[in-house]
Amino acid sequence: MQNRENTWYKQIVEAAKLQEVQGATLQLDHMIDGQWTVEWWDTYQGKIERTSSLSVANGAAELALPPILKDIAVKLRLDRPSVTLPKEKNP
Repeated sequence: MQNRENTWYKQIVEAAKLQEVQGATLQLDHMIDGQWTVEWWDTYQGKIERTSSLSVANGAAELALPPILKDIAVKLRLDRPSVTLPKEKNP
């Protein structure tokens, strides 16, 4: 996710001070029900800033975003599905 104010032009040419985006959410649909691990990544340093948990029910969840000054990446990993997943077929 990116702060819309975080552009090269605004930072270098205008020397604008960025305002943090706060209170934003991300609506997730068409997901597998269960418990997910959420990794929040610092895209400038290429490392995980923090992890959290997310519960998905009825294929949907709302993810509260942390304050965003520049931009942030999120990675979701299914830990415990609430349904039995089909086994992969070998080609």
